[in-house]
Amino acid sequence: GEPAAEQATVPPPDAESGAAGEAASTEDEDDVDDDDGLGHAEVPFGPFLAAADRARQLVNHMLTAARAGDTPQGGDAKSEERLAAKDQDRIAPAGPAAERAYMIIEQSGAGADDLRFAGSTRWSLKGSGANAVLSAEVRIPERSAAIVFTMRRNDDPSLPASHMVDINYQASEDEDGPIINVPGFMVRVEDSETPVPVRSAGALIMPGQYLLGLSGGEEDRIHNLTLLKTGQWLEIPAMFKSRRRLVLVVEMGRSGSAAMRQALDEWSAAPAAAPQEKAGQ
Repeated sequence: GEPAAEQATVPPPDAESGAAGEAASTEDEDDVDDDDGLGHAEVPFGPFLAAADRARQLVNHMLTAARAGDTPQGGDAKSEERLAAKDQDRIAPAGPAAERAYMIIEQSGAGADDLRFAGSTRWSLKGSGANAVLSAEVRIPERSAAIVFTMRRNDDPSLPASHMVDINYQASEDEDGPIINVPGFMVRVEDSETPVPVRSAGALIMPGQYLLGLSGGEEDRIHNLTLLKTGQWLEIPAMFKSRRRLVLVVEMGRSGSAAMRQALDEWSAAPAAAPQEKAGQ
């Protein structure tokens, strides 16, 4: 397999999920603010992937049903009706074409079904060259939640990152509070069963806002750009202030894929930023 990334090592998912994952996550969550820079954040993926694994079968089922035009099965009838209604709203959205989005929130307790909500994603690209900014605006109506995923090229030589990703979560009167941890994000290429982690490290800017730096090492940069150019879905694991974990599943679709490829081309073609002169020179 590929050698481990130097800047942001992403450990594989824990073979033992459940209680072991919960115990591991408690320590990690308390250390959210203790990283020492975007190139050295020690926020392991393992505990979050344990939660994501539990939801992945449901995600795959939902995506398969959505492609077939069927309503996903499982859960109570009312939640399925709401999910079908929101999917129908997405199929014929007002304004620019929207892609799909799903939020899955972990429920504690043996046999408890994870909560799931359907929404929409609108991709856009503003600016050009090095200043181009790629955005995905995700709305989950039933949670009154808006999540904005923003990506731009990094021109700060002091940061060991090729690109910067800002994830901003806003929800009115959300009992779980804002997000306080985003260990990274993953890309599902085509319809593969297993999403692949983008190599990154991050820091909490403020509750509800998380900043990720995509690793700037040459091997990591190629790995990340290949994923982003060919990906069909983004999966973003996160944690609320309430300590409940969630997975946001965002469709790139035709509009997102086109915007992503154009953004990467814009950033690649733009000249590198000139080094800043030190004061006094």
